[in-house]
Amino acid sequence: MSIGSVLAFWCREGYQLVGSDKISCHVRPIPRPEDRGLRVAVLASVVSGIVIFAMSLSFLVCCLQERSNRDRAKKEGRSRWAWKQGREMLGIL
Repeated sequence: MSIGSVLAFWCREGYQLVGSDKISCHVRPIPRPEDRGLRVAVLASVVSGIVIFAMSLSFLVCCLQERSNRDRAKKEGRSRWAWKQGREMLGIL
């Protein structure tokens, strides 16, 4: 239909029309749909990104600490071994 068109309604025999039997087309502003769903989706994405970043960062820190502890233990193991070897060479043990 176009602006200014008039529609007429009627019912078959045995039925009753409820409401107006004629309607017409007019220009009317269409309300903008709410973008609440979009806002919720963007917020959920941001929160998910922050959680993923935090978990990744904590995993990285954990791995670096583990590596540091392993390197320290390795150095201490070598130091103890060298100290023990030195004492054996001197006949202290």
